[in-house]
Amino acid sequence: MGKPGSSRDQRRHPCRVGGPEDSSIGGGSPCREEMNSGSRTAGEPGAPLLGLPRDGVSSGLAGHLVLEGRQQISRGSSSSLQERGLCPWTLEKLRATMTATSFLLVLIGCLFQESSTFKIASFNIQRFSESKVTDVGVRNLIIQILRRYELISVQEVMSSDDTAIISLVRELNNATGSHYNLLISDHLGRSSYREKYVYIYREDIVKPTRWYHYDDGCENCGTDSFIREPFVAQFQSLTTELKSFVLISIHTSPDYAVSEVDALFDAWEDAQQQYLIEDILILGDFNADCSYITSKDWPRIRLRQAENHQWLIGDNVDTTVSTNTHCAYDRIVASGAGMLTAVLPHTATAFNFQDAFGLSYEMTKAISDHYPVELELCLDPEYSGERFRTSPSLGVDGGRTTSVDCDCTGVNLTSCRGRCGAYSSDFPCHCNASCRKYSSCCLDYTSYC
Repeated sequence: MGKPGSSRDQRRHPCRVGGPEDSSIGGGSPCREEMNSGSRTAGEPGAPLLGLPRDGVSSGLAGHLVLEGRQQISRGSSSSLQERGLCPWTLEKLRATMTATSFLLVLIGCLFQESSTFKIASFNIQRFSESKVTDVGVRNLIIQILRRYELISVQEVMSSDDTAIISLVRELNNATGSHYNLLISDHLGRSSYREKYVYIYREDIVKPTRWYHYDDGCENCGTDSFIREPFVAQFQSLTTELKSFVLISIHTSPDYAVSEVDALFDAWEDAQQQYLIEDILILGDFNADCSYITSKDWPRIRLRQAENHQWLIGDNVDTTVSTNTHCAYDRIVASGAGMLTAVLPHTATAFNFQDAFGLSYEMTKAISDHYPVELELCLDPEYSGERFRTSPSLGVDGGRTTSVDCDCTGVNLTSCRGRCGAYSSDFPCHCNASCRKYSSCCLDYTSYC
């Protein structure tokens, strides 16, 4: 079983498949040029490597930097280099091959530049709408949170139009000087209550290449698996060792958290088949703890039992703001050899912005009832400043969910098996959370839902 909050062997958690034994250079470079007007666009030649001047570094200065690095490594006190983003096994390589030219360049670049990271997060910004943009104090704090990340999956975006979330990203760009863009899902739900998923990303270094809404079955027959279908997107990254990966965003219904988290296994399989890729993160508000999913439920949840999945946010992590709860609702689940080795050890966590920013409880609740969950990916030591071209406009339409007429022939409309949440006045009985209130549940409701 993929145990939550752990890797199979933290001591051998490299940034490339193969680990420290791999003869290739690898493992999370600390070096990434800051965005500036002179940055290269991907494919353009001639930018200096690792932020160095085009005419290089004087031999005296280089010798001083190498001596400093050797002293740090020989003392065994490599924490300063780790803080700059190096994966652990890269430090081992530096100890062994300090005289190699490539590692000399990496070290010089590291000592020249500030720490740099590539962080991915999931954030349920509770009932996000225009009111959180017009409240300047709340908006600015949300921006302070979002600017920590290169790629963010946002849940619970409420408005049918995209004005509020686009305004937020525009203000994020104004505050940071970076260029974030956003990919927006359909307005999802089975009733008048609907939400959108949004991916916010640093467009100059990471971009979505294709996306879709997971087809989870026939809503007319009650056989669809999710209240809000997962939104799947493949991304290409310039600065990380892992160049291509897939994110699957989800906000489960608390009433059906067990069945929906289980069905995420099907969404994961579908993404593998659609994109022929194994390196996948499933992230979002799973509602995967406390009363919604209990210890007795885990054995029947396939996503939890699968050996090839790692639950990076453990059951003991509190992702909720409330002083009355301690629940790991928000999760990140990783799969694929490339992804599992791309995640920097010990970086998957919840970001408690109340403590980090010294906020009152009231202000914290005004932002959200959830903390973001995050992780960090290893950087590419050979990255030399390429940039994607950025769009002059904000907001990419993620398309609509697939809506097709479906035939209910063969579907047992008197059973809740595979139909949790099913409701229609045309159904002989129901499988939704309120059916008990109206005594309209199918006889096997408690067995399946």
